[in-house]
Amino acid sequence: MRRFISSLSIVSLLLLPLLSSADGSDLSLPGNGRGKRDRKIANQYIVMLKENANADTDGDLIVRKFKGMMLYKYKSSFNGFAATLSDDQIAALKNDPKVLDVIQDEEVTIDAKPVIESQTLPTGIDRVNAENKTNKGTNIEVAVIDTGIQSNHPDLAGAVLGGISCVQGEIAIADGNGHGTHVAGIIAARSNTIGSVGVAPEAKVWSVKVLNNQGVGSWSSVICGVDWVTSQASHIKVANLSLGGTGTAGANCTSSPLRKAICNSVAAGVTYVVAAGNENDDVKNH
Repeated sequence: MRRFISSLSIVSLLLLPLLSSADGSDLSLPGNGRGKRDRKIANQYIVMLKENANADTDGDLIVRKFKGMMLYKYKSSFNGFAATLSDDQIAALKNDPKVLDVIQDEEVTIDAKPVIESQTLPTGIDRVNAENKTNKGTNIEVAVIDTGIQSNHPDLAGAVLGGISCVQGEIAIADGNGHGTHVAGIIAARSNTIGSVGVAPEAKVWSVKVLNNQGVGSWSSVICGVDWVTSQASHIKVANLSLGGTGTAGANCTSSPLRKAICNSVAAGVTYVVAAGNENDDVKNH
């Protein structure tokens, strides 16, 4: 298992030069965005509830009280929800006795469609010597938190177990972008006579769709995916996040919603692998 995770981490860095960057911590606090673009989503917020609150009953009451619309409820990674709410009501919302904190949601993206590797043994797989490892990922389940997965891709035959979609109107076992399928291939492309081979060609993957067909989502949709993975931590042991934005992680696991979600997911037994360094600057900014 240790060799599999190590190889997967390195290959994520070696084979994803065109994917957006992320560091090992969360990115849910506000940032100016790549190219000075403002990634903040107007009227959309992530609400962290206190431990004595309930995401279902109290969350629904709060959203109705402030005349908003519920987007996601978080129950496994932390206690809270995401909703559309009027910007001028946020100060009042923060004073609600059930609310711990309120953070404005932000856009998260991939950088571009990847260049699909066509060789039988991709350079990155060879560099980590994955083809000669005895651990091929047998009985390992990996969540690909991305744009979905094309489950009928011939190089992923039998690899895709199912999934969940956090994108309204788009199903999990589909990929109108290609990015998630590419990432799934880096992880688990079968060792057969076609295409390329993945770092763990006997692993199984779950499609956790958090970005739409344009490769765009939000931190609230990413948390939706992390929350689901955490609820499945009894069998999903690795999760991959090859997506990004800008911001700071905060000082500890309670600093922001995504950081808290991932900290709790790791505590539940899930190892997170992320892309990093694709922007040619310090990954702490991403």
